[in-house]
Amino acid sequence: MDKTIAIIGAGQAGLLLAAKLLNVGYDVTLYSEKTPHEIRHGYVTSSQGLFASSLAMEREAGLNCFEQAVPDNTTISFTTADPEHHTKLNAWKGHTDSCYQAVDQRVKFSRWLDVLEQRGLKVNYQSVSKQACEKLVDDYDLVVVCTGKGELSRLFKRDEAKSYHQKPPRKLTLLYVHGLLGGDNSSGVAANFIPGVGEYFVMPGLTLSGRCHMMLFEAVPGGAFDCWDECDNNEAMLAKAKELLKEYLPWEYERCLGGITLTDEKAVIHGEFTPEIREPIATIKPGKAIFGLGDAVMLNDPITGQGGNNATRSVQIVFDEILKHQGKAFDTQWMQQTSDKCWEKNAFIIAWTNSFFEPPTEAAMYLMTQAQRHQEIADKLANAFDNPNTLAGWTESKQAIDRAVFFLKAQNKCRDKVTSFRRPLHLARARLKTRLPN
Repeated sequence: MDKTIAIIGAGQAGLLLAAKLLNVGYDVTLYSEKTPHEIRHGYVTSSQGLFASSLAMEREAGLNCFEQAVPDNTTISFTTADPEHHTKLNAWKGHTDSCYQAVDQRVKFSRWLDVLEQRGLKVNYQSVSKQACEKLVDDYDLVVVCTGKGELSRLFKRDEAKSYHQKPPRKLTLLYVHGLLGGDNSSGVAANFIPGVGEYFVMPGLTLSGRCHMMLFEAVPGGAFDCWDECDNNEAMLAKAKELLKEYLPWEYERCLGGITLTDEKAVIHGEFTPEIREPIATIKPGKAIFGLGDAVMLNDPITGQGGNNATRSVQIVFDEILKHQGKAFDTQWMQQTSDKCWEKNAFIIAWTNSFFEPPTEAAMYLMTQAQRHQEIADKLANAFDNPNTLAGWTESKQAIDRAVFFLKAQNKCRDKVTSFRRPLHLARARLKTRLPN
């Protein structure tokens, strides 16, 4: 390939795009602020789960390094809790058609860097300033920025028309633990929503010391979960987690009774940020621009677990557009058109994520009730996390939800009839085969 590409940022988007381009012969240089050793020995960063289609893209890129070690999650459980009486108002569990997985990004990205360097990827371990970027845009045909932090990310202006939040909607606390009991929801993420208080998610995953559980508390600012600033050490953080579960989610606290411990001394992180959408193009100097991807332009709250999945979807689009653009300049028109395709893919997903921060609508409450009553709806919702666009249109009203229930039940009945018909036919063929002469 005659095109040279620089990628700044060694996260989900940057590393995956680098791998895909390297695999088809592009001249790629990756800029990472941290070495694999520094990443591996740093603090936890995320609890993100990647769903089936994202895992398939990693597998295609040859980055499926953890399939034998990471737990295969196959269910998604939702519980709405009463904030006063601490009981379950609504609960359902859906089953996914394919597994999804959660790997500690310290483990994942440090390993990916090692693997890609062994395959020949050029990696420069340094931070990149705006001044340094002025030289990069001269040295490379395309510069892609994939980091949502630091000086470069601030070059991409906030898109006011597409951004929903003016301030952090939640304060986040993440802990990785060993020793959590299985309970009824041990086969996947357990999501607990407490109106006016916040959310608690717990999911099996893989960390430095093996299999673990990732506990994420999302606190409504000023609510009862917004109490972590008083914790000044890891032991206090762990004690606070158990205290909150005991009071507000006793069924989740029961999973702690076997004795839980942090997986390592850096298995806790606490903070907040404002999710936002940024413009995809930043002009560095006249006639020279850089292109934003992943967290650089779509910064998501983890409440629906879509951050890494949105980034992965966008990587596939950008990769395809690069391949189609061989021999041509990566000008601002190409950048804008490519970004528009990424936005088209993710716009509904981001709007759907933002809806979780608002009081539930009448249709949303009805949907939760139907998911509790009908396994078909619970399974439909669980599988929709792999592609939330499949929810567009049928969750907006009671009538649409009722139509979906009717359709899914009819579909299952039809499938059952086909299965019951095929089985005796299969047996009859087997018997006939055994009677035929050789």
